Amino acid sequence: MKLSQAAIFGSLVSSCLAFGPPTYGSRSQISMRVGTYDMTRRSKFKKILNEVRENPTKEAVQTNLISTETGDLIEKCNWKLRKAMIRKVNEMAAEFDVDVADGFGVPLNHKDMEAKLREEGVARTAEKKAKLDEAVKAQKQRIEKKAAKKAERVAAIAENLKKIKNSSPCKTEEKASEAPAAEA
Repeated sequence: MKLSQAAIFGSLVSSCLAFGPPTYGSRSQISMRVGTYDMTRRSKFKKILNEVRENPTKEAVQTNLISTETGDLIEKCNWKLRKAMIRKVNEMAAEFDVDVADGFGVPLNHKDMEAKLREEGVARTAEKKAKLDEAVKAQKQRIEKKAAKKAERVAAIAENLKKIKNSSPCKTEEKASEAPAAEA
């Protein structure tokens, strides 16, 4: 009886371990919990950092690390990753005495974004208006060309009719001219 109780207890312990919390034998997960897109952005940023470290010059830092592409890349990341990337950029720039703009890598706040969109909207509406004006002018020119062509055709037809009437009189005209002469 004691043996069977020990067997039951052993099976319970093993089943509890099987359905318990997961165990990570070799923990190869990342320490920072970020999304998959942020991981691809992080790897791109690491490539940029490695390029700068391979060629450690002031020009390389300015062209590769403090570029608009890198700033856009940093802006798209979540706040944790963005903070770490900006810190690395600032440290690398401080090593080479390169000035980094205050808003580098920081996305616009709501008010600034609305102002930027408004400015872009004004430019877009001006472009659309210019295109519309050009289209209207082109349409007017097409209509004028058609009207001129039609007027030329009508004039040519009228001229041809005059030539035809003058060159050979119609049989109906001959009969009409003979009939009044016979009545008189």
